[in-house]
Amino acid sequence: LNQETIPHTFLNYIFLNKESYNNRTIENELYEHELTHVNQKHSYDILFIETLKIVFWFNPVFYFYKKAIQLNHEFIADEKVVETHKNVSFYQSLLLNTNGNATYYLASNLNYLITKKRLIMMTKTTSKFSGFIKKAGIVPLMTLMVYFLCTDIVAQEKIINTQKKEINKNSSLNNIDTIKKKKS
Repeated sequence: LNQETIPHTFLNYIFLNKESYNNRTIENELYEHELTHVNQKHSYDILFIETLKIVFWFNPVFYFYKKAIQLNHEFIADEKVVETHKNVSFYQSLLLNTNGNATYYLASNLNYLITKKRLIMMTKTTSKFSGFIKKAGIVPLMTLMVYFLCTDIVAQEKIINTQKKEINKNSSLNNIDTIKKKKS
């Protein structure tokens, strides 16, 4: 592009400033980041959630879903850059120095709104064991939720109803006995 812009992607295209591209002043980490968005087809996710927002315009949850999806896309692209280039501090400073004033609504881009979360996620490490324990803990939790939340309590109501009928039947018999005693 002829105008000054930060690198961003949409569908299979990476948009860059023409002068920066010709002068080769765009860092490889930024290329890698944007290429990850293209390879993993992140634009299709955004187009899908935008379609859902159109259909369910009255539901504000989809706005939060879109932000969460975009943030997840950035985490994925950042992870790929860190794995490839192995220089977290340089990439973090690169993100901080990138001009993030422009926002492209349907494109993947770099902006300051989510940079803090991204910087924290780049330095966060979790062991494979703790990740496995967290994933394994979901299975018993979901099993318990299904067991306790999917219990049909209609049978208990029927028992209560039959007990009431028996009580009513017994009280009716008692009433008949008392009436007979009064007559005699």
